[in-house]
Amino acid sequence: MQDRRMSKKSKQTMRPIKTIALFLLATPILLLGLAYWSMNSLPVPQEKADAIVVGMTREQIKDMLGKPKRIDKNGHGENWLYSKPMQWSMFWVNFSNEGKVIETVLDY
Repeated sequence: MQDRRMSKKSKQTMRPIKTIALFLLATPILLLGLAYWSMNSLPVPQEKADAIVVGMTREQIKDMLGKPKRIDKNGHGENWLYSKPMQWSMFWVNFSNEGKVIETVLDY
């Protein structure tokens, strides 16, 4: 009879240890999955990126995508960068000197 009590008691002692072990194993897997998902998602919604066409104005792009994270000026016009924190991918909208879209680039 006493052996059974010990057995039940040892099972009760093991339950929290199993729970902690499961938590310690599951947490890094979930965090890695979340990091992978967030780092590989697009910086702008796909449907908005697909709606951009050559010739659109800066104002149209700003209305559609909002303020860019960065604007690079060069001799050919401007390059607007859209990205999100903790993401690898970047979305560029390149404008001519006249302020019209000449191309978009998804860099990931």
